[in-house]
Amino acid sequence: MEEKKQYDDVKENAAFVAEGSMTHEMFFDLQKAWTGRKTVFLCILILFSVIFVWNLITMYLDFLVTVVAFAVVVVYALVLFWSPYATAKRQYETMLIANGGETRIIHCFTENGIEQYNTKTGAHMHYDYLRIRKMKKTKLCYLLWLEKNVVYVVAR
Repeated sequence: MEEKKQYDDVKENAAFVAEGSMTHEMFFDLQKAWTGRKTVFLCILILFSVIFVWNLITMYLDFLVTVVAFAVVVVYALVLFWSPYATAKRQYETMLIANGGETRIIHCFTENGIEQYNTKTGAHMHYDYLRIRKMKKTKLCYLLWLEKNVVYVVAR
């Protein structure tokens, strides 16, 4: 009961309150932001370099080897572009299991930092603003990078 009263006090004194549920799409936004465009462009550059060199080598060997090389490259590309979606799905399912189902998260932005409340489990966490290293806005959420590659997701 004391914790509920403390939560109500924090919510009243907060400059901004965001309330929402973590969705699979939010985790997917996180994965897309985490991998970043630089990584994707680098992987595509490596992919085409491997294709070019491999085709030069296999052109003189056998047509079957060229087909197998092409199949390997296609599988590599599929894994590269499918990986963020699969990781987001795994993170979402892990969150559902940990919280016992869909849960609402309440974020209170106060002058001392961000207070996070889990309505299902009653968990409470505090994050200081000084810990935030980078912030990114996506169509579904805000991503706040804390030190040591910890990302904090806030629903919009």
